[in-house]
Amino acid sequence: MVKASLAAARIVTAYPVALLAAALGIVADRLGRYVDIALIAAYLPLRWGECVRYHFYRLTLEGVGRGCVFKFGSLCSYRQARLGDNIYLGCYTIVGAITVGNNVLTGPEVLFLSGRHQHGYDDSMRLICEQPGRGERIVVGDDVWVGGRAVVMCNIGTRCVVGAGAVVTHDVEDGTVVAGNPARLLRRIRSVDA
Repeated sequence: MVKASLAAARIVTAYPVALLAAALGIVADRLGRYVDIALIAAYLPLRWGECVRYHFYRLTLEGVGRGCVFKFGSLCSYRQARLGDNIYLGCYTIVGAITVGNNVLTGPEVLFLSGRHQHGYDDSMRLICEQPGRGERIVVGDDVWVGGRAVVMCNIGTRCVVGAGAVVTHDVEDGTVVAGNPARLLRRIRSVDA
């Protein structure tokens, strides 16, 4: 009886959640203010907010797989993000232009930047804010754990662990554990088959 009541409650709340996510997506398109609308979705509380974020991002990003969880405050700041299945973005995680594989977990406040060269500074005759930068899509492989407050500017291979607070400034090889600032190799992970 309790399970049936919970299932009915989920169905009743699912429609308003999907409608709100769709409305937010339409407003983002019409106003051309995607990040502003994504911020509204980021701060909706509780499980209800997670559902709104999931549906909003499924409608607005290049791709979002099944079983993705966007915790409170998590933000996908570029529509060019592609997320695989079973992704867990911890509270206040920010995602740039990125492709994420399957089964990826992050701690809180992780930053996935769009490469290492987002801002130019080579021309000494121009203000830094006026110089062009270049964003790059970074790729995170399958079966990855990224610890809280890590900053990721480069690709992460498959089956990797990035320690909390690490600053990833170079690509991370498959099957490795990295930590530190800048992130460096701590050890290799044995494959599941071994």
